[in-house]
Amino acid sequence: MIQTVSFSIRPAATYEGLELGIPPALLGSLSAAYAVAPLLLALSVGRAVDRLGERIVLTCGGALLLLTCLVMLLGPSGFGWLVASLALLGVAHLMSVVGEQTAVAHLGEGRTDAAFGRYTFASSAGQMLGPLAISIAGGSQSRPDIGPVLILGTVLAAAATVLSLFIKGGPRLPEVNRSRGTGFGLLRDARLRGAVITSGVVMASVDITLVFLPALGDERNLPAALVGTALAVRAAASMTVRLTVWRLVAWLGRGVTIAAGMTLAAAGLVAIAAIDSPTALMLGAGAVGAGLGVCQPLTMSLVADLAPPGRRGVAMTLRIFGNRLGLVIIPSAVGVAATGAGAPAVLVSTGLLLGVATLLARRST
Repeated sequence: MIQTVSFSIRPAATYEGLELGIPPALLGSLSAAYAVAPLLLALSVGRAVDRLGERIVLTCGGALLLLTCLVMLLGPSGFGWLVASLALLGVAHLMSVVGEQTAVAHLGEGRTDAAFGRYTFASSAGQMLGPLAISIAGGSQSRPDIGPVLILGTVLAAAATVLSLFIKGGPRLPEVNRSRGTGFGLLRDARLRGAVITSGVVMASVDITLVFLPALGDERNLPAALVGTALAVRAAASMTVRLTVWRLVAWLGRGVTIAAGMTLAAAGLVAIAAIDSPTALMLGAGAVGAGLGVCQPLTMSLVADLAPPGRRGVAMTLRIFGNRLGLVIIPSAVGVAATGAGAPAVLVSTGLLLGVATLLARRST
């Protein structure tokens, strides 16, 4: 439910931004707004999970998500309110996913690749259903009415908050068993550091598809239903590969599997940008989803396996910190490519970045 709400609100916010007259070159600022506040709070949330348990943090995250939907639904219209709403959404999403991922790491002890494969399968289901809400609300219009999307998000956020009260997490270790410090010391492990960087590039690529596929559709005058369906295809492809990701790891190893996924996603982004046809859009979205869908659970399981005892919450938060840092830097940087060249240039730039990051992925695993 958390992912359904997030992945419906994010493209809805892009359409709202376009309605407000925000040029494509500045759409990256919406991604930055979503990422900056979580970037500052990430390690604090991780420590809270380790000390207080997953249930408390998950419940607070659900409550903030509910507040985000209400602000966007009932608050005034304007770029400032849109940025503030996305910042609040970012914090809510951070608290929810840190709590979820730490709980999965504890409950999947000894079989983390399979456990995170199933977890990210469920996440992909939400990521698929969220954009479908845009398709239903938009129909044949190029810019949908986001009101019904926000109402659905409000209902789901309320349900997620209640269900969080029943989440069972892992055991809390005594404070003496936890290392002191900020948490950045964990990055002295080269493999952990590489996993965090790779994860940041992957998540920034996911985010760019959420922001710039609607922008591409607007430039090419594509119906919102078609763009929403493409985003749903991306999520469905991710969901499908995650059921068998552990088999790919057993066959190829983590490093090769991650590198292959990033290469496939890069090819999909370039195809979407280069070929102006609905068929290329759908096939490219499927390739992007399959490629990035392989990478996400494997970076999660790698970080979980490398984390010291009692510090999994902080370690998982370091991964999300890297993700948010990537969301601040990468979309804004590639958004410069949209000046004059438009959304296709952003997608090509992102594909090239994934290609470069493939080399790091091979060395870090």
